[in-house]
Amino acid sequence: VQSTAFNTCSMLCFALAFLAMQKSLFAAVGIMLSTLSNVMLTLLPFMESVYILSGNVTTAAVNDTGLGLMITFAQKLFDSVLAPGADICFLLAAVCSVTGNKGISQISGLLKKLLSGFLVTVMTLMSFVLTLQSGVASAADNFGIRTLKFAMGSYIPIIGGSRSPYLRRQ
Repeated sequence: VQSTAFNTCSMLCFALAFLAMQKSLFAAVGIMLSTLSNVMLTLLPFMESVYILSGNVTTAAVNDTGLGLMITFAQKLFDSVLAPGADICFLLAAVCSVTGNKGISQISGLLKKLLSGFLVTVMTLMSFVLTLQSGVASAADNFGIRTLKFAMGSYIPIIGGSRSPYLRRQ
């Protein structure tokens, strides 16, 4: 009985120590993601100005909005889904190791697979939507530029034709 109580207490102590390390690791990752998000959100206006200067106004607006939403959403997803999910999986694993109940281990594995599948699906959908929006915006910008070139090309001969008799008289 004493060895079982000792084993249980020592496992709980190790589990709590690892949980504290995991919490500090996730806190550091959260700070890093927040810093990276702030840097990316600061760089977005510069990227937008490069698009605008190249004549891609619609693409600039779509990319700025889409990337801003994606960066903010990814950070919120980490804070509200991934970190708590990892904590729950760890606690389930700790309970499994202390009690010896293998069913809890299977629940933890299932939860991990569900979280991973959910995150992969969300990020894939976000990437697909951003790619689709960028492609449509780029096509709209190219159409606008071609229309402008055609309009300018159509009006310049008229202006050139009205000046040509004047130039011939001299």
